[in-house]
Amino acid sequence: MHHTDSVHRVRKKSPRLIRELSELESLCFPENLIFYTEEFTVEDYYADILDDPENINLMITSSQGNIVGFVCGTPLSQVYDDLKQWDHELLNSDSAIYVDSIHVLPDRDKPFRIIQLLSEFIMEVLEPRCIPEGAGASVGSCRKFCLL
Repeated sequence: MHHTDSVHRVRKKSPRLIRELSELESLCFPENLIFYTEEFTVEDYYADILDDPENINLMITSSQGNIVGFVCGTPLSQVYDDLKQWDHELLNSDSAIYVDSIHVLPDRDKPFRIIQLLSEFIMEVLEPRCIPEGAGASVGSCRKFCLL
């Protein structure tokens, strides 16, 4: 990994960011593993996850400013009903984070970037999170998350 790679918390979306994340995903996964439709596009997916104030979205950028990695964590309680059908032993928890998406550009620096991205992600998960009133909460609230 280059010492100039850096991890950033994604705080707001833009058309450019959505396009770059969509392009990164296409470089990281074979086409047959990307499941979007005309009704719900990859751009819709990134717009949705970047809009949710409870999500933890981090990206890693190269020295040239290119996005080379991304991770999205979603409160498990938000996706539990969808996941339960695939994992019957999964227990719901208001304090757990589900890694909804993770991808890192497949190059020689990938192992180091994954470690850096996940280390920062774990630090974010373990920090108490405050959601301001009106941003997904009727009143301001703080809560601490954990990884299962």
